[in-house]
Amino acid sequence: MNSGLSILTVEDNPSDHLLLEHMLRSSGLAIRRTRSACTIREAYSILVAEEIDVVLLDLMLPDSFGIHTFINLKPVVQRIPVIILTGVSDTNVALEAIKEGAQDYLVKAELTESLLSKAIQYSLERKRTLEHLRVSDERFNTVVKATNDAIWDWDLVNDKFFIVGDTYKQLFGYNIVNAYPPDDLRESIIHPQDRDRVLRKLSATIREGTASNWEDEYRLKKSNGEYAYVHDRGYIIYSADQRPIRMIGAIQDITQRKRSEDELALQQRLKQQQITEVVLGAQERERFELGQELHDNINQILATSKLYLDVAIEEREPRLELLIKSRNNISMAIEEIRRLSKELITPSLNDLGLIQSIKELIRNIQVTGKMKIRLSISGLDESALQPEQKINVYRIIQEQLNNILKHAEASSVAIELNKHREQIRLLVEDDGRGFDPRMRRYGVGISNIMSRAELYNGKVEIDSSPGKGCRLEVILNEKALPEQA
Repeated sequence: MNSGLSILTVEDNPSDHLLLEHMLRSSGLAIRRTRSACTIREAYSILVAEEIDVVLLDLMLPDSFGIHTFINLKPVVQRIPVIILTGVSDTNVALEAIKEGAQDYLVKAELTESLLSKAIQYSLERKRTLEHLRVSDERFNTVVKATNDAIWDWDLVNDKFFIVGDTYKQLFGYNIVNAYPPDDLRESIIHPQDRDRVLRKLSATIREGTASNWEDEYRLKKSNGEYAYVHDRGYIIYSADQRPIRMIGAIQDITQRKRSEDELALQQRLKQQQITEVVLGAQERERFELGQELHDNINQILATSKLYLDVAIEEREPRLELLIKSRNNISMAIEEIRRLSKELITPSLNDLGLIQSIKELIRNIQVTGKMKIRLSISGLDESALQPEQKINVYRIIQEQLNNILKHAEASSVAIELNKHREQIRLLVEDDGRGFDPRMRRYGVGISNIMSRAELYNGKVEIDSSPGKGCRLEVILNEKALPEQA
């Protein structure tokens, strides 16, 4: 790697050029080589073809004059420090060139080796600093684009709010790019229902001076009048005496996420509503069936018993036969009430156990002789199940067996119950008359089973066809869905 500076002098006056060459040699700077040009055209060619570290530029040249001299070179000196050489009369032009990007200017009549050396060193250092800042800005702008956040910088001392980059424009439509927005815009576009809350929280965070971070979610009005949900967060910078002096932050558009959350919440509310409707419907059905059983069966039995007793009281013969019939009818009514009670009251699963309760349920059905039921249980540890899980499994089996008794005309039923990892699997299969699931709407019983499965994020599959029986498979996950607020 070459050491030392490569300096280009652009000067058409031979005397001034010789003086500069002498001063450069006497300056003590580490100079590798010097190049010279008399015109802008020549200087441009050298800068394009060679590596130059510093340019000493006279503004009065044969092919260029004044500020245009620097402007003509500007495309090829973006990263090269340029020091303007000027006479006393054109220092204003030199200052104009500095505004355009030149690093410094020197008045020829006041020029010394020391002054020239310092100007070159300072110009190089300033240019390096500006280059580092440019690279840092490019990196920052790249990060801003990558995050898709609108970055802002708030000068708390002077209350100046600055929008960085063009993401704010892309997200919300306001034509504010690397600029200060109007003073009243920032607060006015916060949704009226959110404004006081957001501003109070922000003001309290800054005023208390104890936290470095602030964040909030609110609705922000876009340029087209629509509102976007945003997540706004900022980092507070404090002075040495712990005064908040600056705040840097980022605004993220979370509208899509919010809509997805709202949609999910709505779906869960609808699902919970459906479950509630099914449960209420089941309760109404149970009340109706209970009332029907009491009126059509037990009430008739008791009414007949009362008639027998009335006759027995009024007449002597055949008193004994009537009393025996009354006793038998009352026994029958007691058995019917006991049967209804078993159906309505959940067995004490904690005392009797799930498996034993299922066996008891099957035994009570088989006593009627209407169908045979085969039970197979594997991999099920009752001690690992919650009481609610046991009740749901029991009720699903009870519900399906009742469906089979009422509608299927089946002679045999197979029940399989097992647990694998975090799932409970239940299979109930009968050889009844079956049905076409496409043509038949599910009744309250199946709806109840589906609702219980949904409570445990499970699923229900029904496979049936006319004359081929019915196969019901229920999968329950170990963890229930979270309750909705």
